[in-house]
Amino acid sequence: MNRPGTLFPRGAGTRAALRRAGILTAIGIVGLIPAAILVGSGLAGLKIPRLLVHPVLVMGGLAAALAASFVAVTHWELDSNRDHLRLICTIRKRPVDLVVLAAGLALLGVITFYLFVENYQSR
Repeated sequence: MNRPGTLFPRGAGTRAALRRAGILTAIGIVGLIPAAILVGSGLAGLKIPRLLVHPVLVMGGLAAALAASFVAVTHWELDSNRDHLRLICTIRKRPVDLVVLAAGLALLGVITFYLFVENYQSR
């Protein structure tokens, strides 16, 4: 049975089970690997493996990591009364999931900054 007031009632039990099992954390860590190798080898001046250069693999893995860690870290509830509507976001203090979320955001920032600096031409 779904809890009343849950913003995303369908699959809420599944998300909780995935959170408890650490599946979302594992998806996040695996999704970060291609982006971390790309950024790390670029900063170190090493040759980047051709398999990991594909944008779908890097950005897709990064998107999967961010989505999985966001679901693992946050819980959203919607409470509506006659006079007001309340949206509640609870952030869980699970260090591994917070580190995966922060690392994903940092890698996304580094890649976005690199893309902008490399491709921007002043006119």
